[in-house]
Amino acid sequence: MGSCWWRATRRPLPVRWRVRPAILLQALNMLGTLSVPDDIAIIGYDDIDFATATVVPLSSIRQPSALIGSTAVDLLLREADSPSDFEREHIVFQPELVVRESTAPRP
Repeated sequence: MGSCWWRATRRPLPVRWRVRPAILLQALNMLGTLSVPDDIAIIGYDDIDFATATVVPLSSIRQPSALIGSTAVDLLLREADSPSDFEREHIVFQPELVVRESTAPRP
């Protein structure tokens, strides 16, 4: 199989790690064995400010944080105003994919 088996597929290596993407990117950069995004694609979550400051800017899933916060406050105030009439709601917020250099289209 060899040490470069993933390169033979000509597709990014699909791996899921539970580590901060910026730390993973730094570790891969130090190892020098994998190329981002050619060999491995990395996506972060929350689109932190640091995502654009890494060697390879990180693609990220951005949550609508301000909308989530204002909706939570609104729900709390409505429940506080009339607790007996308050009906629980299931609210789904739409995330946004922010594509940067740490991901690439499939060849």
